[in-house]
Amino acid sequence: MSNRFQTPLDPPPPIGRLHVRSGRRELITDGQTLSIDNQIFQLSTIDRIAFRAASRINEASYMIGVSQGKVKRRFTFNAYRRGTEMESRLQEWTQLASILDFTAGPHITHNILEKILDGQDVTFGSPPATRIDADAEGLRLRRPFMKKVPWDQIVDADMHRGAVRVHISRGNSQREIKPVMSIDMHGWNAVTLPRVVALLHGRSYSPFKFDSSPMI
Repeated sequence: MSNRFQTPLDPPPPIGRLHVRSGRRELITDGQTLSIDNQIFQLSTIDRIAFRAASRINEASYMIGVSQGKVKRRFTFNAYRRGTEMESRLQEWTQLASILDFTAGPHITHNILEKILDGQDVTFGSPPATRIDADAEGLRLRRPFMKKVPWDQIVDADMHRGAVRVHISRGNSQREIKPVMSIDMHGWNAVTLPRVVALLHGRSYSPFKFDSSPMI
């Protein structure tokens, strides 16, 4: 792996063994491996990740996804406002999303960057959601008549209320930015786009933080 994108990274959050159940399904991770329904994935070698949360006033839904080659699994669990269930389920999902972001995010991102700078096309997101295509010139939302946005116009990308947003500067001001495209966090590797943009601009990546504002 090239060292062109090496930047200091915060260490993964400490974790013992996390076991999450949803009906007859279960997810188990120790921070190095993750299994969904007895399918075991090594987090250091998986090539696609996804995580998403949708919260409302009295209920919430959480999703974790991992993939290695043709083998892929998604795990979804819900929470309702009864006792401390909302808080405990959110804590479980936040731990899981942080583990994917810290442990698998860096090597997936580096592989994506190598492909982009070597002239290959890369896609963030997956059907049926909207996707963003990337190449050495910039990013393009995969919709009819959408224009490609050059990398030098892109200043940031973030995760907000279930979506990954790409921002450009407004006019000549780097302080006034606006979102120019977005895709659902549900799609494969959509959540790696903020790290890709940060490293292309030579910045350290800000660790994932959950936006707790309700999604109505």
